[in-house]
Order: sequence, then structure tokens, then C-alpha cells
Amino acid sequence: MTTDGTWAEYAETLGVPRGSATGTLSILDGAMTSNPWEGSEAGAERIGAELDSTPIG
Repeated sequence: MTTDGTWAEYAETLGVPRGSATGTLSILDGAMTSNPWEGSEAGAERIGAELDSTPIG
């Protein structure tokens, strides 16, 4: 998931319809007063980068 895709594209990959993912994130975004994803996204990026750079085998 370290590609520059959107959440809706990732949702489709997981079998969630794009409209459902976009609508859900839109509702959640409107209900939040701060950005709780900031730390999560940074952590996911670090893990993804480490996995990308670690040889298999």
C-alpha cells in the first residue's frame, strides 16, 4: 500500500465497493475534529517501506 493509490482504490482491492468506501470516509471525516490517520499513515508507510526493502527468503 505504499503506492500512491486512494483509499477508495484500496477498498476495491479488498472487495469493498468504491462508493461505499468513499461515502464512509466522507462521513467519518466530517465527524472528526482532528486527523487521527496522520500517525497511522506514517506507521503504515514505514512498515511498507521496510517490507519493500527486505529480501524474501
